[in-house]
Amino acid sequence: MRSRQGQASNEKWYIPSQRNTWKLEEENSLPSDMKDLLHSPLSLYNLMSESKKKDLQLLGAIIRLSLLYGYPVDPINPLFLIYLLHNNSASLMKSLVSTWFPELFKILSTWISLSATDAIPQDVATHLINYHETMASAFTGRSEEMHKQFGWQMLQHVVIGPKPISHLYFQAFLEGFMLPCVEGKMNLGRGGPEAFVGSVYACNISGYSSLRLTFTKLMKEETQARLSQAMLSHPFYQSMRTVEDVIRDFLDGRGIPCPHLLSSVANRFNKGVNLEDAASEGPPGATFCCRMFCWAATGVPFVLLDEPKIEVRLVDETDESYSRESEGHRISFMQQGVCRFRTCPRLFLLPAPYLIKLLEANYGSKEELEELEELEQREEKDARVAIHHWLLSTILDNAQEKEFCPLARLHRFEQGVVKFLAPGLFNYFEKLHHEFLAWIPGCSLSDAPDNPLQYPYTVFSSMGEAVHRIFECILEEHGALGQECKDVQQVQEIVNGLIRCVDDLQMASFEEELEERGRKGTLAYQTTPYRELFNGLGQHRVL
Repeated sequence: MRSRQGQASNEKWYIPSQRNTWKLEEENSLPSDMKDLLHSPLSLYNLMSESKKKDLQLLGAIIRLSLLYGYPVDPINPLFLIYLLHNNSASLMKSLVSTWFPELFKILSTWISLSATDAIPQDVATHLINYHETMASAFTGRSEEMHKQFGWQMLQHVVIGPKPISHLYFQAFLEGFMLPCVEGKMNLGRGGPEAFVGSVYACNISGYSSLRLTFTKLMKEETQARLSQAMLSHPFYQSMRTVEDVIRDFLDGRGIPCPHLLSSVANRFNKGVNLEDAASEGPPGATFCCRMFCWAATGVPFVLLDEPKIEVRLVDETDESYSRESEGHRISFMQQGVCRFRTCPRLFLLPAPYLIKLLEANYGSKEELEELEELEQREEKDARVAIHHWLLSTILDNAQEKEFCPLARLHRFEQGVVKFLAPGLFNYFEKLHHEFLAWIPGCSLSDAPDNPLQYPYTVFSSMGEAVHRIFECILEEHGALGQECKDVQQVQEIVNGLIRCVDDLQMASFEEELEERGRKGTLAYQTTPYRELFNGLGQHRVL
């Protein structure tokens, strides 16, 4: 990848200086049987077997292909990926560090403002202990050169890791990650690595703020006053001033508030909804409600940056956008807690009367609830639990009606993958992408396009096998769709290029680990090469 020298040069702010090479001056004075040790690797990490090299190449290819389909790679940080794509330390620009690592940016800014004789502030001293296992006192009497060099080390240690990018593990990973293709380079679309990687990570739902919600209300003053009074009368919600606080409290939560009640209606939900994610202690559990809400409100469980923000509108029976039926019908629907999702205008209509009903309901005394809890007769122990159950079941009900196609992500990247394959084959690729994406996290085969979240897929024995399967499907479809692609040889060239993309790296040895990754819904987090790469080199830690 050619680095963007023009832009990078304008923002150079912390480029490593050249280090002096240490040499042993008295080599000839050593016994002959010890001289060979001088030319041995200083660390076992400088040695690597061919099988490990293949594993790391495969890991790099999988991560790169995942990025192409809009799936961010956790916990690899985006600035590290931008650095890899540029292959240039100047790409670690001030603006990017401040965006992706704001805490690190503050630490580095403080360090840069210091001189070699200044005392080290407490926040920097804490950083040195946490990331370098070094006390601030070790830097007493440091030279200016040491001061500058260690600033670069602090940046590298967080973004890249304690080992340099020249390490053999990284180099093997890079061979797969750079993914040579038909035309020699991968087309990332406009904006270069910064825009490409930034879009992938920005589209991923990492929490409430990722949803970019706006809140409005359209109801009578009488309804507003009654809702405010109901919230003030509840011990938990009395500190909350708006419905936004209520919605955020739900979306930030994890787990299923009423598992028995929800399981009784689970057969209505889309089979792509994995309820086990809700109870997960990892990222799937932390973002489950947010992803399900986005899916119900927009039709896809990720953020579409080019689309308007999702509007949450609190309404009563006077709002005709809730239903075109008569006001009497609207009242009836609202009393049953029916919410409305409008995916085209990206609108979620929340009935205020039912929210008030749940806030004002009598859930019994503590003693009564304890007795009922023993008998498992009631799970809605208070208004907060009841509201969370209502919102969750409503969201999951509406998510089942939406179709989701992983290929929709490509439109955000100026159809970069289509350019990478070849012009004119978009329709073919859209029909056959299930086969090609069978081993990519987040995509599925027979269940697509309505199963984006359960991650079932088939593991091919090699990438070559998967690509040949694509070619067979193309030939099968060629007769019916010949007008869209008249040159079969062109298809064959693309297939050959795809095979070269990953250098025919074998996947058979990863079958169990890939299946485990699929069950957990994470990218290669448990795989052997991933552990060895980031445990051996130091896992990327994000401030």
